[in-house]
Amino acid sequence: AGACQPAQETRAIPSNAPVTGVSYLDANAYARWYSQVTGDQWRLPSDEEWAFAAAERFAGEFEGVENDASNPARRWLTSYKAEVDLNRKPDPMPRSRGSFG
Repeated sequence: AGACQPAQETRAIPSNAPVTGVSYLDANAYARWYSQVTGDQWRLPSDEEWAFAAAERFAGEFEGVENDASNPARRWLTSYKAEVDLNRKPDPMPRSRGSFG
C-alpha cells in the first residue's frame, strides 16, 4: 500500500505473525492507513494499556518476593516503594561527577 517502508526480513514469515523491527512512527502510520482502509478506528496501545496488558501476562511472577527475607530484591523494592510514596520530583540541579555514590 506504500504507507510504510517494508520491514527488512529475509526469511519466510507466516502472514499472521506480528511485525517486528518497525519504528513507533511507522506503526502509527500503518494504524492510520489501516483505519482509512477498513473504516474502523485503529491505534497503538497507550503506555498505560501496554503496562496493564504486560502485567496481566506476568501476574504472580513476583508474588512472595516481599515475604522472603533472604531475597536481596526485598530491600530494593522496599526502598523504591518508599521513594514512590514520597512522590519525589527529579532534582533539577546538576551534580558533580561521583556525587551519587
